[in-house]
Amino acid sequence: VKSHDSALSRLTCPQLRRLCESRYPPLFFRENALTNDTTQYMSKLDDLVVKFAKDLESLDQKVDAKLLRAVAKGCGPSIYRSDASLVAMSDPKEVARVKKNFCIGRLGLKDTPKTDEGIASVKKLYKKNRKLRAVFYYLLVKHFRKGSLYKD
Repeated sequence: VKSHDSALSRLTCPQLRRLCESRYPPLFFRENALTNDTTQYMSKLDDLVVKFAKDLESLDQKVDAKLLRAVAKGCGPSIYRSDASLVAMSDPKEVARVKKNFCIGRLGLKDTPKTDEGIASVKKLYKKNRKLRAVFYYLLVKHFRKGSLYKD
């Protein structure tokens, strides 16, 4: 019994890449800013992570791209909605929500004055009017040294 070999199954990776590049428009293969790889297609999450990294760099913060991506992914679909992707730290209810749901719920911190001080110091560091949720959460993770919760 002969097995059926298609022409595609015998192609090597570079040959497949050239075939795909010839059939799809060049925008399908955009440069991935995280890996400097021009053949990997970036997802919407990766596009947002690049935006978040630029925001952190404007704060003179060293960016851990893997941790930032993990924190952004942990935010879920809220980062894709314009209103939910922002944190309103001027609203006391929003501050309480961040403290209860993220700091206590996700990071496992206790409801102590140190938690409030940490939130206040991150708020002081991140002075922009439009505070991106994933960036704010990333800064909280770094402040409380809870990056190990997001490592594989």
